[in-house]
Amino acid sequence: MLIAMSFQDQIVGYYRICKNYSVPAGYQATEYIDSLENRGVYAVWVLRQGLDLRFNHLYDKAHMEVLSKLNFYAANGVRGINGKAPYLWEPDLAKAALSHSQEMAEKDYFDHASYDGTKFSQRLLDFGIDWKACAENIDYGYTDPFAALNGWYNSQTGHRLNLLSDKYTRVGVGFAYSSVSSRRFFGTQDFYRGWDD
Repeated sequence: MLIAMSFQDQIVGYYRICKNYSVPAGYQATEYIDSLENRGVYAVWVLRQGLDLRFNHLYDKAHMEVLSKLNFYAANGVRGINGKAPYLWEPDLAKAALSHSQEMAEKDYFDHASYDGTKFSQRLLDFGIDWKACAENIDYGYTDPFAALNGWYNSQTGHRLNLLSDKYTRVGVGFAYSSVSSRRFFGTQDFYRGWDD
């Protein structure tokens, strides 16, 4: 799987699920390693030197939506190398995920429950998502969508299980920026299987 990145109508980098790669002159690489199963490099992000795709340079709503979709595509790449079917993108689920990330950013807190104590499973119902099974990954502080995915993928607290689970068929991702929190960036990845799936 390869995700190409363009800037001013030119390809300036890519994220690729792979073990082996080469870096062209004038580019820099970030490796992502499967540290839980000691399988070494599973992905690489190659970007032209001098360019930046970190959240702290792209924190308006439109860019955050693009970065959320990049996280989704990369997550499906990780599912692929683990023999799993891809998740489907669910717009309403992405709205629920974004809403939660924005609330955590605005209120400067970190929890699966909403600020008023509402559980995430109820939040999904409130967004019109009639789930049969659901799960949620949250994070903060990561500076790009691929680092956030790597954190979830290498987590021992259930995030990896959610990413690779066969119990869910759909995903929605939302990232938000906070100018008041020292955590800066909040991410939510929501999963569900509907009654008709």
